[in-house]
Amino acid sequence: MAIKVAFASSDGTSVDAHFGRAENFFVYAVLPDSYEYLEKRSCEPQEPSEFSLKPRALALQDCTLIIAQKFGRHAWAVFDPALVELLELEGNILHMLPQLQKLVRLRRKYHS
Repeated sequence: MAIKVAFASSDGTSVDAHFGRAENFFVYAVLPDSYEYLEKRSCEPQEPSEFSLKPRALALQDCTLIIAQKFGRHAWAVFDPALVELLELEGNILHMLPQLQKLVRLRRKYHS
């Protein structure tokens, strides 16, 4: 069982962007024993409001987890927490991926 993770990043190597101001999201499929880069999704930066963040949320709605440096209150309001988890982290994406693999393994263990 894979999860799809979107990282808010200016360069694809580190999480360094606020969700509402991020121009790029790098999407990975994370499996228990591997991960795969899928694509870069670009978004127009907007002044955050619930209305302006809706298109961004729709562009990422197939992701299980979105990781950004920070999420404003409007971002928390546009996602259904039962469907998409938001996580505030900074750092190297390649260092985060093995930890996310552990999460996938745990989920598989407890949901099988």
